[in-house]
Amino acid sequence: MSTWTDAKQKRTDRRNEGANCTVVPALVTQFDTAMKTTLGQAANNTNNTYVIAYLASQNVYMAVGIPVPNRATLVQTLNTNLRPNPLLTEETVLWLTRETNLHAEMAVVNHVCATYGLGKGNLGGDLTICCTGKGCCADCCGWMTRYRIDHGPVCNAEGSQQGWKHPLTGATFRGNGNEFTYQKPSKYQGSATSLNKDPKRI
Repeated sequence: MSTWTDAKQKRTDRRNEGANCTVVPALVTQFDTAMKTTLGQAANNTNNTYVIAYLASQNVYMAVGIPVPNRATLVQTLNTNLRPNPLLTEETVLWLTRETNLHAEMAVVNHVCATYGLGKGNLGGDLTICCTGKGCCADCCGWMTRYRIDHGPVCNAEGSQQGWKHPLTGATFRGNGNEFTYQKPSKYQGSATSLNKDPKRI
């Protein structure tokens, strides 16, 4: 099997995992309500992704994509509705950024694993990720479902054709059909494509 074919199969398998995504946990629903209260009409903008996450083992809250003017309101809403102990401040929430093709949910996973030394197999039952607005793509949904990460509230049947980056390996998947490309800079020189199915290894 070529590198290109193997990468396409991995993406298909990951997206198929989403079929096992059926339950929206209560904390995800609470986060979603808080986000919608904070963002108002902006929360309905399906071009933007707003993420809030909680890592129970570290009692840490994280957020991605929340506009700076809305952060104080989000913290106040979480304190009112969830009553975390200790109460949150803008300084205690980790406001994460993300790089190109690393989706907001995966930016959380990347941060958690890199910062707290957790393996992907340790995230289930510990990490909760809520994505308001755009909803989880099939790639993020499948990946989080595979590792039993509580997430939602809405997961889309379609994956991202623009690009999806694996949160731990940095491998990037783009396109569809024969236009599919795969890059893993730590392992291969250039991209795996339909015309270059086995790029040279580094």
